[in-house]
Amino acid sequence: MQKFAIIVAGGSGSRMNSPIPKQFIEINKKPLLDYTIEAFLHADASIKIIVVLPKQHVNHWKKITTTKNYSILEGGNSRYHSVKNGLNHITGLGLVAIHDGARPLVSAKIISEGFTLLSTCDSCVPSIDLKNSIRKIHQNTNQSVDRSKYKIVQTPQFFNANIIKKAYAAIPFSKEITDDASVAEQNGQAIKLFEGDENNIKVTTPMDLKLAEALLLNKLM
Repeated sequence: MQKFAIIVAGGSGSRMNSPIPKQFIEINKKPLLDYTIEAFLHADASIKIIVVLPKQHVNHWKKITTTKNYSILEGGNSRYHSVKNGLNHITGLGLVAIHDGARPLVSAKIISEGFTLLSTCDSCVPSIDLKNSIRKIHQNTNQSVDRSKYKIVQTPQFFNANIIKKAYAAIPFSKEITDDASVAEQNGQAIKLFEGDENNIKVTTPMDLKLAEALLLNKLM
């Protein structure tokens, strides 16, 4: 089946203390979002890529991008609505990876493994172990919990396109929905986890940007 990648790039520069959206910040004279798009292009040239951007950013992005061979769509009022817009662009049978535009270090291994796993399941998500101890907050108290029973979830998240489209059609928007697996799960879909990558970081803060820059430049050397 045809493979698709929906890359959602609706972030702002607020936590980055930046006057421009974080996905437009340059690393080695190239916008961060271009690295994300190129990761999919290099992993599998047959993937049809859909980049979803806020309406007010589309024209600016077209002026600064250095990458070709993908579609651009206008996003919605939230990540949920932007993903839904991207899914509505997919017709017929297919497999889809939904990814954060601010994760430029996604590996070809994760992309390949995610799509391959969809031959045996309808939903799969990369995840990594927690390194730090965690505590559960309950009103004015807190308690230690077993970190081995929890995982950090990453993107891209992989789905049979019809399955995730039906889930987004059935499950209404909620602020509690933080990823696509949550939408699928609320619609009765089981989620398969597979091994993610610690380098597949989401650039949110200035420290994340410094780390991403170091990792990306190391790859280019």
